[in-house]
Formats: sequence, structure tokens, C-alpha cells
Amino acid sequence: MIYAVSALPEKRTFRATLSGVWIILNSLMMFQHISAGFFTRDVTVLTLVCLIPLAAAVVLGAKLHDRVRQSTFLRLTYALLLVSGCLILF
Repeated sequence: MIYAVSALPEKRTFRATLSGVWIILNSLMMFQHISAGFFTRDVTVLTLVCLIPLAAAVVLGAKLHDRVRQSTFLRLTYALLLVSGCLILF
């Protein structure tokens, strides 16, 4: 993430690149979980139910993306990295 922030300073490029990376990685993980038998009927139902708030979050994120200035985006990104790092330590 730190490399991505420095290598992709423009928020649109940053978001598009990381979205592509996450889609690929999460798809691979999903197929591994399916092959390992982790996807039961209950998990599948819960996953489908979670698609509703996911769609709302994507729409909200797209609207916020257009409204947030570049400098604010970078500050928020670094703040989230700091919080994530602290949570890993503790």
C-alpha cells in the first residue's frame, strides 16, 4: 500500500489499480475457499445478502471519490495505513 500511494499519486489511478489487484486476489481466495469446502449453504446465503450493502457502498464511494480533494485523499489513505499498522501490532 505504501508503495502504491507513492507510485500512484493520482487518486483515480490509485483506486483503479488497487481495485483490479483486489478483484484478482479475492477471486483466487474465493476459489480456494470453495475448493476447501468453506462455502456452505449458510455462508452462500450470507454472502448474497451482503451484496446489497456492498452495492450501496460502491455507489457512495464513487460519489465521495469525486468530491474529495487529492490532498484529503492522501491524508485519509495515510491515516488508514497508520491505524491498520497499529491494529496489527496490538
